Amino acid sequence: VTVSVLYWRPLHERVPVVSIFAMADNTINADGEQPADSAPAFTTAQQGPQLTRAAYDYMMERDIPGFLDKICAHLLAERPADPHRAVARFLLGTAAGGFRGGVAIAGENVGGGWVRVVDADGKVRAEIDRLSFAPDSGMQLLASSPRDGSILIVVNPPGTDVGVIARFGTDGRHITDYEFPKPVSCIAVDRQSGTMFVGFRGGGIWAVQHNGSKLRDMSTATPLAIRVAGDYLWVLTAKAVERRAASTGQLENAIHLPDTMNTPCSFAVATKYLWVAAPNADGTANYVGAFDYMGRTMPTYVPGSGCLIRHDARRGGIWQMTRQTNGTLSFYNERGQKVVNADLGKNKYLNVVPDEATETVWVLRVDFADDARLVMYDVMRGAAQKEIPIPGTSSAVTHMLAI
Repeated sequence: VTVSVLYWRPLHERVPVVSIFAMADNTINADGEQPADSAPAFTTAQQGPQLTRAAYDYMMERDIPGFLDKICAHLLAERPADPHRAVARFLLGTAAGGFRGGVAIAGENVGGGWVRVVDADGKVRAEIDRLSFAPDSGMQLLASSPRDGSILIVVNPPGTDVGVIARFGTDGRHITDYEFPKPVSCIAVDRQSGTMFVGFRGGGIWAVQHNGSKLRDMSTATPLAIRVAGDYLWVLTAKAVERRAASTGQLENAIHLPDTMNTPCSFAVATKYLWVAAPNADGTANYVGAFDYMGRTMPTYVPGSGCLIRHDARRGGIWQMTRQTNGTLSFYNERGQKVVNADLGKNKYLNVVPDEATETVWVLRVDFADDARLVMYDVMRGAAQKEIPIPGTSSAVTHMLAI
């Protein structure tokens, strides 16, 4: 497989291109592995080939540049230590029916838990219903697998003392279930290794392989959210943020949160700073804290009123949103400076997630008639680029995941 990143110039009969090649041969296995003596991961060509008009038309008809854009966005978003393996896994996932870019939304209605999968073009690709999904039981109940693009959903069976995580394809196909001895409180996935980190109600975290086997466990208070950032595993509890070594789970530092704050509802980790937010009943922020990795308060950040915070790795900062009533959406860079501020109008409920694969910012709006619409938000214009109705949802609490 040869993947080229093409930098297009204005259309002429013969179009010069500059290419970067990610090389792989047919010995790649399901883990994206390749013998050490085979082709190098990257070879850079200063001057690529000349394209004829026929070749150009062929590529345009099949949207080859669009496919290559997705691969480039995948590499830029993940910044993998092994680009060759990352590209191979991406191609394997695509061949298996997965796709990159889009959003998964989960919630609950009278029929039970539901999940909707929307691709980068705004097309609803899958509708999953009748799950034992309780969206108000945690703040991080969705994750995606870098191995095949599948979606992991916490679906603890009601009335039992066990935990279950269901794995679905982006086409809505049920793949498998992972069972655990305690109800699951949150889930995160290491985008580099594919390791799942599963938090439990009552305390504790397991590191779990793709096949469901346990690698190790960690002792901690009930994890509300887990983030994997480089070599660190960040664990949010009701009273502290723990920094652990991702490879061993060893506790390295703890940032203690104020005793006066409500239970945290949002947690974001960037390259230098992390944010924790707790809500009031009306969806505004009861508390927002911004810290560096050592626990020192960010001096330049003036907390906004939003209690929902999402990290945007591509833009280098966070999105902060009020979740109800008069919705506002703000973007802060990693120096804590507000760059964007938008009025989203009156809504019963709001949610937001940035899509690093496509640069889209997805905003979910639920009106007072319980009709949900997914908005592709244009950051530059500060307006909706496209709105997609999400039928059969009517949920007051939702979870969103960029895929």
